[in-house]
Amino acid sequence: MVIEDLGVRRLPPNAAEDLLEVFTGRYEQGAIILTANRPLEDWGQVLGDTAVAGAILDRFLHHTEIIRLQGRSYRMYDRQQRGGSQRLQALTKEAR
Repeated sequence: MVIEDLGVRRLPPNAAEDLLEVFTGRYEQGAIILTANRPLEDWGQVLGDTAVAGAILDRFLHHTEIIRLQGRSYRMYDRQQRGGSQRLQALTKEAR
């Protein structure tokens, strides 16, 4: 199972409980790949329930390999390599 960009959008009120059911069902039964732009410390805020976030992280982190990527957006880098506009290049420099 792949969950992409967790925390990018505001989640509905019952999302934390639903996500806990998913993680509980997959725990030690199948793989979960998850991408997020938010650190683990923010999951309580992202999910709106720190207790449920803790239960999810307990299951998820038990057998997890965390890979942290840092740096510029690959999409912006690719755009620049393909001859992006001067304005786009200026914006990406400001974002750094």
